[in-house]
Order: sequence, then structure tokens, then C-alpha cells
Amino acid sequence: MRILEGRAADNYVRKLEQRAQRLDALEPRVRRTVQSVRRYGDKALRRYAERWDGLGPGDAVRVPESEMQAALRASSRELRSALETAAGNIRNFCEWQKPAEWAREKQGLGLREALIEAGAIRLRPILMTTVALIAGMLPVALGTGEGAQFRSPLGISVIGGVITSTLLTLVAIPTFYEILDEWRTSFARRFGMRVKQQTAEYPVPGLAPEAGD
Repeated sequence: MRILEGRAADNYVRKLEQRAQRLDALEPRVRRTVQSVRRYGDKALRRYAERWDGLGPGDAVRVPESEMQAALRASSRELRSALETAAGNIRNFCEWQKPAEWAREKQGLGLREALIEAGAIRLRPILMTTVALIAGMLPVALGTGEGAQFRSPLGISVIGGVITSTLLTLVAIPTFYEILDEWRTSFARRFGMRVKQQTAEYPVPGLAPEAGD
């Protein structure tokens, strides 16, 4: 750092003033360029790249991967190490943000284990909804007084329907699904068809892949 005095300081101040004047003259051009890119997108960006950066008519606007690899190889070892560490941290952070169910789903589960686990995951919200509806309709179902004979059947119907739908969701539908899946597997094997049993998008472990998969 150096301290300017006298004529040197005056000259430096005038130089800064001239630079500010040039920036003021350039500001409208920069604003027009930015507005043009926002309005016309890639067309405006390509036009400016051809004018200022020497981009050819058949050249791509994006930076080729080969140039990025060359720039990475030309960088210092410390920079490459820092970039690899940052990339690893980003990947780990993305993995941490995924629900735990995704990790179990990726590992693959048998059909029965998947149904049991799905039922356990959805049990609490389903029971909370069921209890809330039943508690809200109990005064209507047990109500007395004028007009109770008209409102009571409605409350009883709603409570019965909620209990029935809960049992269907947690017990009947998973059971029927497993039975139908066993029928499908047996039918396919009996007629020599390929069995493709999966949990979500991942193969269930324990089933040997057939030829051609």
C-alpha cells in the first residue's frame, strides 16, 4: 500500500474520474445487453458470442466437456482436491435429504416385507384421521333432542364407513394384492412366461434374473 500526495494524488483522482465516466457511458449498453438476453434468450446470447467471442455459426454455445476436462487437468492439485471434496459433500447432502423409505426401497424388499413396512408407515396417519372423524361424528350419532332421529343415522353411517375403509386399507387390500400377485406368478410360470416381480422400480432380491434381462 502506498500513499499518494501532491500532483501524483491529483493525477490519480482524475484517472478515477475518467474511469467513472467511461463506466457511466457503458452502463446503458450493458443494461440493453442484459435485457436483450432476458427477452430473446439463447438467440441473443449466441449473437453476442459471435460478435465478441468469435463463436462460429456451427459452434455450440455451451462449453464442451473436453475443454472442461482440459481446464481441470491444467488446474493445481489443491484446486482439484477442493473441487472433488465439494462434489462429494454435495452428493452426501443430497443423499441425506432423501427419505429413509427411499434407501430401503433401493435395496429391494420382498413383497410381503414391503406390504408390512408400508402398512407400518401409513398406520399412524390413517388411525389419526379415523379417530378424528369418529370423534367428530360421535355427538351426531349419539345426539338427542329435536331432529336427532334424522341426524343420528348420518353419524352412524359415517362412523361405519370410516371404520370399514380403515380395515380395507390396512388389511384387506394388502392381502388381496399379495394373493393376486401369487396367482399372477403361478399363472406366468405355468405357461412359461417370464416373471418380472419388482418392488417399486428395483428388483426384489432372491429372484434369479432370467436370460435376456
